[in-house]
Amino acid sequence: MPRSFVARAAVLATALVASACSTDRQSIPSPTGPSEFGLSIRMTASPQLLPRDGASASVITIEVSDAERKPAAGQRLLLSSTAGSLSASEVMTGSDGRATVQLTAPPVNQGVDTALVEATPVGLNGQNSASRSLSIGLVGPAFPVPLIDMTPSSPRRFEITNFDASGTTLGGSPCGSDCSYSWDFGGEGTASGQIVSYRFLNEGNYLVRLVVTSKDGVSQTKSRSVTVGSGTNYLTEFTFSPINPKVGDVVRFDARGIVPPDGVTIKDYQWDFGDGASGSGVTASTTYGAIRTYTVRLTTVDSSGRTLQTTKNITIAAP
Repeated sequence: MPRSFVARAAVLATALVASACSTDRQSIPSPTGPSEFGLSIRMTASPQLLPRDGASASVITIEVSDAERKPAAGQRLLLSSTAGSLSASEVMTGSDGRATVQLTAPPVNQGVDTALVEATPVGLNGQNSASRSLSIGLVGPAFPVPLIDMTPSSPRRFEITNFDASGTTLGGSPCGSDCSYSWDFGGEGTASGQIVSYRFLNEGNYLVRLVVTSKDGVSQTKSRSVTVGSGTNYLTEFTFSPINPKVGDVVRFDARGIVPPDGVTIKDYQWDFGDGASGSGVTASTTYGAIRTYTVRLTTVDSSGRTLQTTKNITIAAP
């Protein structure tokens, strides 16, 4: 066999092997799937603007097509909205690649002006497609924007704390008397008015809630966390007379010198005379029948709910 023929055969065999290897490499598919499997999503709404009345609705049409712009039938879509309520949380496209869902407007008290509806494709055909969203405008009466100022910012127990909602706005302007104001002091007490005062009865953390309502009936709520520290108790000193009482003397006790701070008043006075006898009222009296020293205890309850006690020793001498 001529050498030239052998050489040409060897070259041809090498070329065929190289060609076969190249063909094999090209036939291996991408493990992530080629980009042409991605979807195109189009969303429209009718109407595009809704009143904030909790009843009006907009029909949203979702059109899904594949990379060849053909309708994508049987495509599953997950749905969500930032406001209002959707008639379904997921839909499936029909043979025409379309699906519809209804958005019902939020109530008048929900202070939003836009509902953002989002559709997310799921399944094999949706792996290379991003979510799509559609904005629907919401109109209605202006809603208040509550603002809470307080002094002091770190109150103590029983201290007068002033709450001020004067910074509240309605449609960008001061709300003032065009709004009503309702306060809740962590479930411990309530008040109404633009500027109010309150005394916290306990130490700890409170969540103060302010509800502002406009003349159109639109309400908005604002909350503020308040930490109440320990309070300083006032003196509950009392006097008695005579100063050197004897057995059989009428001993009179007087608590009229107790003056609580910040306008608090004493609502109840209870006396324990130390010999088993007791009394009530800002003044009280008793007679001791034995020579010894007695411990007299006065318990007071003030208008803020605070209970304080004080004691004093009294020595009864022989007559």
